[in-house]
Amino acid sequence: MNGDEDIRGRLDRLEAEMGGDRQRRRHPSYGGEYRSKARLFGLPLLHVAYGFDPESGQLRVARGIVAVGNVAIGLVAMGGLAIGGLAFGGLALGVISLAGVALAIFAALGGLAVGGWWAFGGMAIAGYVAVGGMAISWNYAFGGLAIGKHPYGSNYQDPAALEFLRRFLPDWKW
Repeated sequence: MNGDEDIRGRLDRLEAEMGGDRQRRRHPSYGGEYRSKARLFGLPLLHVAYGFDPESGQLRVARGIVAVGNVAIGLVAMGGLAIGGLAFGGLALGVISLAGVALAIFAALGGLAVGGWWAFGGMAIAGYVAVGGMAISWNYAFGGLAIGKHPYGSNYQDPAALEFLRRFLPDWKW
């Protein structure tokens, strides 16, 4: 006991000399946060948040018109998990998403892309047009393996799918 108390006393004196106790000092791995003073609809125009909150131990979440962080929620969101109108990240959920795994109401671009209207990716699933290594769509599917009402791939070449492509790329040599 006496040896422990002596070591703790020395540590307390050293910490005081260094400018504070170890409980309140911020560790670099805790990350950081920035919020712009300008606001729109009650949200900061820019909110950058990464790492953990040292007091709560919780992951910081960026929320703003433009949000950037490990978890980002905003009109434009960029992060490991991004949720917003235009979302970029590892996993993105939005109206338009670009990500490793992109889930979108309108258009998705990613390794796995699931879009309500358009999807482009390694595996693409869409309501209207899917383009990818494996493409699945209710209407037009273009890819190595194409599954849909009008597929164009190694498995089947529907003339209606080719005609659809020609409307958008008329000068292309088919």
